[in-house]
Amino acid sequence: MPEPHQQSLARQFAEGDMAAAQHTIDIHQSDITRLVVRMLGWQHPEAVDDLVQETFLRALESRQRFNGQSTLATWLTRIAVNQCRAYLRKHRRRHLLLSWWKGQQPNRTAPAADTHSQQDETNQHVQRAIAELSATHREVIVLHYLEHQSIDHIAETLGISPGATTTRLSRARDALRTLLDPALIDPS
Repeated sequence: MPEPHQQSLARQFAEGDMAAAQHTIDIHQSDITRLVVRMLGWQHPEAVDDLVQETFLRALESRQRFNGQSTLATWLTRIAVNQCRAYLRKHRRRHLLLSWWKGQQPNRTAPAADTHSQQDETNQHVQRAIAELSATHREVIVLHYLEHQSIDHIAETLGISPGATTTRLSRARDALRTLLDPALIDPS
């Protein structure tokens, strides 16, 4: 159950209090930004600020529909996830074409310096693998492992049952494992 201060802020936000809206943005902006970066798979940094801004604009436009059944943070998370889904759908074809084109080009970057640690390389492999997941799988992996949300909270955010969330998370882990195994065996 949210704290009384959070409930009061959410109520004021829903009623259109602009000071409460600004306070809400101040409180949640860094969390929403982090979520958007992770949902986009670290591959669309140019879109992050726009999607965060669009998340808060959508929240302001639809604030009357916030009914308090979930926390304001959960509601904002759901809006952000939906914004990321829409963005990824729109840019999927373009992303596939660019990925193919980049794969056809010679590697023009300098080899990694010896000062990079094994942990940095592993993190990069994990980030690339997460980015390769389908949007449905990426969102449950990001919400559960990177945002540390419970199954029930994820279910509420995505509008699905906890059982469906558990199944989706299991399938996402299997997909991630499949992507990571070759990278961890041969990190080159």
